[in-house]
Amino acid sequence: MKYSINPACTTANVGEEVVVLNADSGVYFSLNEVGGFLWEKIKAGPVSAEDLVNCVVEAYDTDEPTCKDDVLRILYELINENLIFEE
Repeated sequence: MKYSINPACTTANVGEEVVVLNADSGVYFSLNEVGGFLWEKIKAGPVSAEDLVNCVVEAYDTDEPTCKDDVLRILYELINENLIFEE
C-alpha cells in the first residue's frame, strides 16, 4: 500500500513544525520534525510505509522496530484527518 497527499492540503512551516491545513474540512494538523520529514517524503510521490520507515531509520539513526511503530501511528493519524490517502 502506498500513501499520497490529499490535494486539498496546504502547509506552512512554523518554527520546527509543519502545519497542515485541509481546505475542504478546515482541519489543522501540526507535525513535529519527523512528521514534517514524512510529509515531505509522501509529498514527493506515492510512497509505502516500508520506504518511509527506511528513510527515517537512515536520516535519524534509530532502530527499525521503534521507527515502524511511530511511522504507522503518524500515517494512521494523517489518514484519520483525511490529510493523506491510501492507494
